[in-house]
Amino acid sequence: MKVLVLHNIVSPHVLPYFDGLAKEAGIELTVWFLDRSTSVRLWETKIDGAYRWEILPGCRLELPLEERVALHFNPCVLWRIPREKFDVVVLFAGYDSPTFWLAALICRILGIPMVIRSGSVPGSSSFGGNAPGLAKLRRRASRFLVRRIVRAARSWIAYGSRSKRYLMELGAHEHRIHMVWNTVRVETLMRQAEETRCCRQEIRARLGVGAEEVFFLYVGRLQAFKNLGILIDGFRQVHAQSAVLGIVGYGPEEAELRRRASGVANIRFYGAVSLDRISDYYVASDGFVLPSGDIWGLVVNEAMACGLPVIAANTVGSSEDLIVHGENGYVYPWDDLDALANALDRLAGDAGLRARMGAASLSRIQRFTYKDAVPEFAAAVREAYNC
Repeated sequence: MKVLVLHNIVSPHVLPYFDGLAKEAGIELTVWFLDRSTSVRLWETKIDGAYRWEILPGCRLELPLEERVALHFNPCVLWRIPREKFDVVVLFAGYDSPTFWLAALICRILGIPMVIRSGSVPGSSSFGGNAPGLAKLRRRASRFLVRRIVRAARSWIAYGSRSKRYLMELGAHEHRIHMVWNTVRVETLMRQAEETRCCRQEIRARLGVGAEEVFFLYVGRLQAFKNLGILIDGFRQVHAQSAVLGIVGYGPEEAELRRRASGVANIRFYGAVSLDRISDYYVASDGFVLPSGDIWGLVVNEAMACGLPVIAANTVGSSEDLIVHGENGYVYPWDDLDALANALDRLAGDAGLRARMGAASLSRIQRFTYKDAVPEFAAAVREAYNC
């Protein structure tokens, strides 16, 4: 069975899915990327998988909407998909790019079975309650086209529980939606964390965190829909004098966030951190916080793999699947400043609670790995081919 996967950019988080699918019996895999990267992604990723891959010729338009949205246009899919005689085509990233619309069109015309992978969640926007008006307008304007694309598929892949519900809203058949968890290299992060834990105090000292201080961490882009203003304001209300908030990331909101945090000595900005060093920051931390409207939030997976309790807004897509409120962290209403501050206070004041929740995170995340996800990915492809 000749399988084509179309993905927007070369991302380190998706390559293990392709590596695993290529090893499945009876599958001859080709992966086409629409572009190497975008202007807001700093990572460099090497592709080592045993499959054919290519970065398609084309162009990219980036729009400064709720985040910097990249629209890819690679017209060659119109003649190359028929020429290559693929048995199944998998659209593995969002609905934004015209290239995906063209691929869906040619598959529909030629009767090529199609699989849709989606992370979008229900609501007026994928970005939760703090989404700007443009995000809501974009969803309304594109809903008709998205519904047509989704209904043209033969099987579907969901990031998690919320994306499954949204696929069903768009017309996907529940019994043919496969849960292929959005995840990271859990085992690798666990191993890195274990190996560096002996250097925890040395790492904290390097980051300017004292041995007895409680270190909360945020990792991600610094942009409006991440809702970092409420995190800074909530942290100001933490009663523990020994608490520190570390912010790792880069983005257009950095200057405004630094201004908002001015006068608070225990808020630290660390800038961009490479993927091979990020585990040091998790190991140095006592708790992880994500106040955003991410459709998933892979940093939650990373933090849990490093044994951290997690505080997340209910607009974080992964909060429903990864966080059990009161067991391995807290989920609070995205705009409830007091609820966020109380969650920070509870963790800051109770070392035993942090240890129990961190252990629960580590245990829970081991069910969300590529090893578990790839067989469901393969099952979705086979189902599309056979039905």
